[in-house]
Amino acid sequence: MHNIIATSVTLLLGILFVGVSLPLYYEKIKPNYFYGIIPNIYECDSDWYAKNKRGAKKMIVISTVVCLISFIPLLIPEFSATTAAIWITASSFAIVISLLHTFITEWIYKRSL
Repeated sequence: MHNIIATSVTLLLGILFVGVSLPLYYEKIKPNYFYGIIPNIYECDSDWYAKNKRGAKKMIVISTVVCLISFIPLLIPEFSATTAAIWITASSFAIVISLLHTFITEWIYKRSL
């Protein structure tokens, strides 16, 4: 039962981040301060779209990998509640770390201009 919960939560988390990243990748979101990989720190709209598209691409790749590995708990017969909690936390950290990496690299790039 715990393996089904861990799979479901991790899969939904991956799908959520893919869904959030797709509008950025397809440049459907105008430059703003609230929604995007990088806040509106670029003077030119084309820079904002390019950087957010690159960041969204990274997030889509990471989230797709999270979705694919979310099925691993179904292969493990003895999956305790503790293991499920660790699995969900590790998957969440993978997405958060990829977000931080994207933000920091783009911020460093912007400062070097």
